[in-house]
Amino acid sequence: MPAAPEVINGNAVICAGDTNVVFTVPTVATATGYSWSVPDDAVITGGQGTHEITVTFGAAGGPVSVAAENACGPGQAFSLDVALLPDVTVDVGPATLLVCPGDPVTLIASIADVKDLNYQWFKDEVLLEGEAEGSLRLAGIDLAQEGAYHCTVTAPRGTFVSTATNLTIDALQRVSLTPRDQIARTEPLIFDLRLAFSFQNMRVAWTATPATTLIEDGPRVTMDPPPTETTLLEMVLSDDTTGNQATDFVWILVAANTGFEDYNDDGCSNTQDLWDLAQFWNQDFAGDPSGDGKITVLDFLFVRMTDPTPCP
Repeated sequence: MPAAPEVINGNAVICAGDTNVVFTVPTVATATGYSWSVPDDAVITGGQGTHEITVTFGAAGGPVSVAAENACGPGQAFSLDVALLPDVTVDVGPATLLVCPGDPVTLIASIADVKDLNYQWFKDEVLLEGEAEGSLRLAGIDLAQEGAYHCTVTAPRGTFVSTATNLTIDALQRVSLTPRDQIARTEPLIFDLRLAFSFQNMRVAWTATPATTLIEDGPRVTMDPPPTETTLLEMVLSDDTTGNQATDFVWILVAANTGFEDYNDDGCSNTQDLWDLAQFWNQDFAGDPSGDGKITVLDFLFVRMTDPTPCP
């Protein structure tokens, strides 16, 4: 019987549905033919009986085997394990990524279960020199770095192109009002707009519901006198360059009934007053802070705590 072939030449990684995939073996002395076998859903379309075959693959990989044969019968077979390359999806991030100016950004080309990859990053379809790793790190984003980023990934069986992530600077990220919800007091209330980044063409609009006196000074508003009923203060910040907007709001709480700051008359306004008030929990209670006639957690929101516990 002839010896076993020493090697099978051909692709060891294929894609589902690949056609005209060629496998060959060096000729074996004394062999008069060759018997090939392929995975169950693959088909030998040409060359069976010779040292070279052509195969159409289905949806799976598997061993491709060959044995040399002559009049004495087949010799020992040699096999090549052919792996199926999975469907490849390259993901680098969301379609749109909003960042603040100066923020660092890292984009990662994610591709599952495939090894031996080569990467190349592009911005607005222009190759980024030197950016050939699996991740792209951008430090201190500025306007020059806005654009559409994508990555091409070269695998053993082809090159795959990711969808693009559009990196957009939005100075309206992380906008907030400070301080947060307040209990009204006799002195004026001041609220500031806090920004991660200042920018030109910024426009701020303040609204109080119900309406009350607002002294506006750009990113600061003063309520003087303070409201006499519970009030919602809303802020809308607009970037006239981009048309983008950000909003935030705070509540100014005004008790329907007062006199609960030192409910137990120990000289302090602290959490002990709330504990003493809690003995009437969910019971009828005329003149409660919220004015709904019962003691609930809502009442505690209207009581200012300014002293430590226990009372000094």
